[in-house]
Amino acid sequence: MITKIKNESFLQVPSELTTPNDLYLAQYLSDTPMAHKEHCVGIAVNMIGSHKRVIIIDLGFTSLVMFNLKIIRKSGIYRMEESCLSLIEIRSTKRYQNITA
Repeated sequence: MITKIKNESFLQVPSELTTPNDLYLAQYLSDTPMAHKEHCVGIAVNMIGSHKRVIIIDLGFTSLVMFNLKIIRKSGIYRMEESCLSLIEIRSTKRYQNITA
């Protein structure tokens, strides 16, 4: 299922923990990046309409789906400009060189 979410207020709602009943979201997540492979390196499930803690990252040779991530530590902050499938224009954002989850 390929879904487009452009509602910024929807994207700002905190995500909830996933349960075994939410495993189907992994398949939904894999469909959208595949349709945008040339410019999508990963998405979170809130970008396709669910408030659960699930993300997918394209590693080039495979995709990695992660459930219920919690950031423990982050360091090396920097700013960059990037686009997003859920937002209309390129924006400045904070990123971190190192993240421990």
